[in-house]
Amino acid sequence: MIIAVWGTSGSGKTTLATQLGCELARTKLSLVVAGSLTHSSVQHFFGITERRKSLKKVLHDTDRLADNVINYQQQKNLFLLDLSSVDNCLQQTDITDDQAEKLLSAAKRLFEVLIIDCAVSYNNPITRAAFLHSSQVLHVLLPTPEAVSFALSHQILISRLNLESKMLLILNQDRKTVRYKNIAKILDNDIDIALPFCCGINRSSTIGVPLNISGSRSREEGKYLAKLKTLANLLAGSKSLNKRVLGYEL
Repeated sequence: MIIAVWGTSGSGKTTLATQLGCELARTKLSLVVAGSLTHSSVQHFFGITERRKSLKKVLHDTDRLADNVINYQQQKNLFLLDLSSVDNCLQQTDITDDQAEKLLSAAKRLFEVLIIDCAVSYNNPITRAAFLHSSQVLHVLLPTPEAVSFALSHQILISRLNLESKMLLILNQDRKTVRYKNIAKILDNDIDIALPFCCGINRSSTIGVPLNISGSRSREEGKYLAKLKTLANLLAGSKSLNKRVLGYEL
């Protein structure tokens, strides 16, 4: 299963990808792939600063996948694939669509779930491959005019790629200041899940421990985690982890 998490800059797509990765890894062998080709974008959500392992190495040689995924020690079924914290952003411009597709194909052979933290732009090869091969696209949307404008400007793209049938619209950081029906009417699309506003999300990304690992400390955090679990169950169902035998230790 490939899940593409996508939205405008600052919408919370990386936060959702990491939180969702932790949730799905409770029952499935999961890999969170950072779609950014300019800087390490996922590691810091887990308090990791990796210098040796890099997405760049895998894009140039998919046989090196197992050597470059990072196992998150607090969730044994969860792995990360990101640029190194010292990769030069000026050297990440030569990635092709073929490399991105080979990356997803190699990862699917090892993991039950791939969560792709997509770049904002469709010009990104990993984002294009994720859209093409995903079983579900999560469009993360803040209840703001800018986010609605972003969604409207991409409606033709979504239609041409035939993404409507596999796209879920996720309203993020909802403060109950905008009626769902108003946003749905503007976009001509229903809101599938509304994730409530949660201060603990900002804290968890700062300390490097996802909220569903540290646990809820308040009612609002509990509500957020409950909604996140609902989303995870919607995506994965209630099937237990299908233990697979890997040819080597990740």
